[in-house]
Amino acid sequence: MTPPLPETQLPVFYDPKGVRRRRLHWTAAALGGLLLLASAGMVTALWQPTELPGLKLANHLSSTRPWMGVGSGKAATNQPTFDQLAALPAATATAQATPTNVTGFYVAWDDNSFSSLKRNLPALDVLVPEWWHLGAGGHLLSESPSKNAAMLDYLRSKPRRLRSDFKVMALINNYDPVKQDWASARLGQVLASPAQRSQLIQELMAGVAQNHFGGLNIDFENLPDSAQHNYAGFIAELASQLHAVHAQLTLDAPLDDPAFEYVALGKLADHVILMAYDEHEEQSEAGPIASQGWLRSNVASRLKDIPASKLTVALGSYGYDWAVDAAGRHQAASELTFQEALSQAKDAGVKPHLDAGSLNPTYTYADDTGRPHHVWYLNGVSAYDQAQAVRGLGISSLAMWRLGSEDPSVWPALRLGGAAAVSALSTLQSGYDIDYEGQGELLKVSAAPSAGQRLLHLDPVSQLITRESVSDFASPYVIQRWGAADPKKIALTFDDGPDAVYTPQLLDILKRQHVPGTFFVIGLNAQTQPDLLRRMVAEGDEIGSHTFTHPNLALVSRRQFDLELNATQRLIEGEVGIRTLLFRPPFAEDVEPETPDEAALVARASQLGYYTVGMQIDPGDWEKPGVANIVKNVLAQAQNGNVVLLHDAGGNREQTVQALPRIIAGLRARGYSFTTVSALAGLTTAQVNPPISSAERLTARLMGLNFEALGWAGLMLSWLFKIGITLSVARLLLIAGLALREAWSKRTATPDSDAPLPSVTVIVPAYNEAKVINASIASLLASDLPNLQIYMVDDGSTDGTFEAAQAVYGQHPRVTLRRITNGGKARALNYAIARVDTEVVLLLDADTQINKEAARLLARHFADPAVAAVAGNAKVGNRVNLLTRWQALEYITAQNLERRALAQLNAISVVPGAIGAWRREVLLSLGSFDHDTLAEDADLTMRALRAGYKVTYELGAVARTEAPDTLQGFLRQRDRWMFGTLQATWKQRGVWKSGAAHSRSPSRGLGLFTLPNVMLFQVFFPLVGALLDVSFAASLIWALLQLHYHPDGGFSLTGPALAFYLLFVLIDVLAAALAFALEPEENWRLLPLLIPQRIIYRQLMSYVAIRAVLSAAAGQQRGWGKLERKASVVAAGD
Repeated sequence: MTPPLPETQLPVFYDPKGVRRRRLHWTAAALGGLLLLASAGMVTALWQPTELPGLKLANHLSSTRPWMGVGSGKAATNQPTFDQLAALPAATATAQATPTNVTGFYVAWDDNSFSSLKRNLPALDVLVPEWWHLGAGGHLLSESPSKNAAMLDYLRSKPRRLRSDFKVMALINNYDPVKQDWASARLGQVLASPAQRSQLIQELMAGVAQNHFGGLNIDFENLPDSAQHNYAGFIAELASQLHAVHAQLTLDAPLDDPAFEYVALGKLADHVILMAYDEHEEQSEAGPIASQGWLRSNVASRLKDIPASKLTVALGSYGYDWAVDAAGRHQAASELTFQEALSQAKDAGVKPHLDAGSLNPTYTYADDTGRPHHVWYLNGVSAYDQAQAVRGLGISSLAMWRLGSEDPSVWPALRLGGAAAVSALSTLQSGYDIDYEGQGELLKVSAAPSAGQRLLHLDPVSQLITRESVSDFASPYVIQRWGAADPKKIALTFDDGPDAVYTPQLLDILKRQHVPGTFFVIGLNAQTQPDLLRRMVAEGDEIGSHTFTHPNLALVSRRQFDLELNATQRLIEGEVGIRTLLFRPPFAEDVEPETPDEAALVARASQLGYYTVGMQIDPGDWEKPGVANIVKNVLAQAQNGNVVLLHDAGGNREQTVQALPRIIAGLRARGYSFTTVSALAGLTTAQVNPPISSAERLTARLMGLNFEALGWAGLMLSWLFKIGITLSVARLLLIAGLALREAWSKRTATPDSDAPLPSVTVIVPAYNEAKVINASIASLLASDLPNLQIYMVDDGSTDGTFEAAQAVYGQHPRVTLRRITNGGKARALNYAIARVDTEVVLLLDADTQINKEAARLLARHFADPAVAAVAGNAKVGNRVNLLTRWQALEYITAQNLERRALAQLNAISVVPGAIGAWRREVLLSLGSFDHDTLAEDADLTMRALRAGYKVTYELGAVARTEAPDTLQGFLRQRDRWMFGTLQATWKQRGVWKSGAAHSRSPSRGLGLFTLPNVMLFQVFFPLVGALLDVSFAASLIWALLQLHYHPDGGFSLTGPALAFYLLFVLIDVLAAALAFALEPEENWRLLPLLIPQRIIYRQLMSYVAIRAVLSAAAGQQRGWGKLERKASVVAAGD
């Protein structure tokens, strides 16, 4: 409870009528309400997407049509009829129920393969990724190492989606990716050389160990007949080494090759995978890819060489498109994925059907020149029929070539039978390809994937599906393109701005050259440069969205994606009164998608009403390749498209600025002219940047003001951070320098040991200090100062403090004990000061113990008549947990180091109540302690400085005090210190005007350093410290993300903000080390706690500062907040 105070001396800030409190509440309510309304309006606007108008752009029509001729290509030789197929042995119920082991082939060069893997991973028992190609000399050439590594990381991150005993078998083949052909000769050379074979096996084994593969798959194709024997020897050597490390070996084999050593290789390998497809292939005449009879009869033949338990049959799910020339000959076929085959049929208006003889689907169409085409392909229905045939032969292992090209329904088809399979296959699923329509770099998704339907007939005898008709096509993503009508029209686009340095220069060039530009702006940058947005609009340039924070959109949620676009849209509306329908994702992420995963971004942008803008002409200016290379790259790529990608921000763009005039001149010299993105598609700027309606202008302007306020707030925090770091560094350097000067002056000074010492009385005010009072008195009696008197004043304690002291020291000749009614510490001190008669009084808290020389060392300073007070060296004496150790560190590195430094300027802000000596006549002249603050020691010190007295510091006068050992106690103590310091500082606010209240000149240190130091570093910066820390941490995380995703984004470890902060931390650590060095008896093991202490302390002190300032502003009366004593101080030497 707060003790009663004299009515003539109300506490500083106290407003007994509560007027300020009511004003503060009303002001806070008004500001809070305004902030709440602004925030609610902004959040509502951001979460509610802007409704964008549609553009009238023509949809593109297919140029193919049904073929009205007769025939669909030749059937395979000896192709059986359906009656013959029906006569084949049916798959028995037992065979249909046989558990199937399913292998999937994966290729990193087709992103759809990864899409398929992610969708169908639970259906796979074995994954065979194409990992290496055979290089010269038996060395390995890695296939897409980064993509394959990402695939492995994905698998390891999804253990719950993997089937039991799932394994990865890395594939090596002899395909030459440079010549794009099978390297048969190279393979023969490697197999014939023992040294090269050994090298190959060594590298393969290393790869298995490094990647933890379950084994290897050997896919050596077009093997020369002369190399067959060497191949068997190689397989034997490799299998032996793999089996030694419990890994497996599988090899891919042609379905029917008389030269292939099936028997020998079947014994050596764990599994032989028969490639049961390409009955007809690119160079043959048109026909089934893998007819049912062909597949079954050849697999049955292989069973004579290799047991069923070691056979895997690989099925296909792809197709070929053979064009027929004027002479009726089939030209080389182009390969199709399942989805491409279906999309081609849909565009041509034909319905594929299941060929009765082969049970392979097929159709015929004519292209835009009237040439007929014959298409044969494999799908889920053919896979089902073929799986049934394989099961009927007793083989339980199937494989699929390949992930990404397949009919998605093949996966249930491989494991199901009968009616269950028909039910699963009846729904026609879209594949993994994207269907592009039209030409140009203005894109919009016109259709999302949708399932189709097919009608199937299951023959009851053979249990094969013998009829298939597509009643409704499945549709993949359909993306419309516009903008390629005139190949000589070029649109210049600029990403990542606006930037205060480079964007104006680029705008100047465009204006001089009369060239329009399209600027894809980042919301955060535009927020700080709204004038550049207005200039773009005024000069006829177009504005597009490049998101608000420039994230990697592949890694964000749909909600964040929407917010990124909507926030940028609202910003543009608020600042320039227009909307934008143009969008380009950061990092060129999926601008022109190739997989459904990638298309999802463009699809969502399309749903929100945006048109995604591509960039076929990308000179890579963000890499800063040199001005000449930027120009050369643009000119070399000009025939690739109509849109040039450049950057006006995100790093140093000086090269782009210098290259732009040369780009414009070079393109004009080649006959190109310049236009906007909208004009490429036959639109106007007003259509892609439509003005907002008059009804929306007020809302838009309010949003603009909100964004501007956020921008100013961010700018203010940035400057506060920089100013704070700069001042803190300067302060640390000054304090360190002054502390060194003080230490040097003490070292070189010769103390006058013969000088008489003044008489000293130690005054110990005590309130409820029964646990600690006797230890404190004992330490005083041990002092080496002769005739030291002790005056203990019990301030109305209720815990027996007086009785405890009386019992031990009641009769001691140098100890005086007095009890008064409770009136507060200042009253107790004044009571004692008025009754002692020594020249000097040493004020000591009751929980404190001093070293024996402390009183003597303090007393000797009073030989200087100018000295009014001497601060002692207070230390934490109860270092019992992390909190008290942090406080010990603070006392050493902040309070004591600061006092010894400020003593050089006569600017010590507080002679601590824990230990401080005062000239008694000065105390009396100053009126002793006032009752109107909670920091009576700081108040008295500042009054002494203002009166012109000298206040100094004594390092050797060590006092060990009991610090709070709980967070609650710590906050209560610091709350009192902060509020009391505010009170004491407020009382000295007139020092710059009125000077001293006494005849002496006031200490210049009070006005020049003490008060600014207290207000800045003990009040203001703690007040905003947490906010600055959070702001800096968020900025650092943001910058590091940009460094990761956008290496040329202008952030580096030498950036000014981080450099300033690291400089501050470095100097802080060095200053702390100096503090320890100047106190040689201290424990250096405390020093490593400095950085975490500083970080957490700032947050705690921010909380304390906010409470104190609000209490002062509200005119509250604050109490002392007595701490519980635990008698945990350890005396020196213990």
